[in-house]
Amino acid sequence: MPNSDRPSRWRRVGARAVDHLIAFLPALVLAWMAVPVVEKLLVHQAGKVAGSAVAAADFAGLKDAADQVTTIAVNAVSLVLLVITAVTLVVLCLYDWLAHAFFRRTLGKALFGIAVVRGGDAPGFGRCFLRTGALFGLPGIAVCWAWTASLLGSPTGIAVPVVFGGSVVGLLLALGPTRRALHDRLSGTEVARR
Repeated sequence: MPNSDRPSRWRRVGARAVDHLIAFLPALVLAWMAVPVVEKLLVHQAGKVAGSAVAAADFAGLKDAADQVTTIAVNAVSLVLLVITAVTLVVLCLYDWLAHAFFRRTLGKALFGIAVVRGGDAPGFGRCFLRTGALFGLPGIAVCWAWTASLLGSPTGIAVPVVFGGSVVGLLLALGPTRRALHDRLSGTEVARR
């Protein structure tokens, strides 16, 4: 594809920003709904832990109770954030995959006048699935897996460095002369002006 048909990096970044805003709206609603639930859970757990120390007249145990309540609070908030992150990733993956498969563009790409193509034609469901999986799916699964492992007290292993390294490689490829990021190269697609 000639460079004149390639969109600027800023068009791609702008389109992706719009798409992220669209995908994050359900996450904001979910977070808004989760706040009262988490608050009730924390108040209930704090009352139980502190109440048992006071009932036993173990005022030295109040410090231990406070530590337990803090741990419960951190784990509860972290779990809620993990669920919200997972839901957001699912929404983002489905939105990205289906929009590209059916229309060759997301709403963000439509606003910025760009589309995903393969040799000038529609990329198809399989290539769009591979593209979305490389961009969001595999990194998202790795992040959620590492987060879950840390909540369970297990070492997170190599997931975070792999995601970070893949992101750096993808960014460097996108800065090259063809402006094709890692997910475009893996799926055999490219982004063009439309």
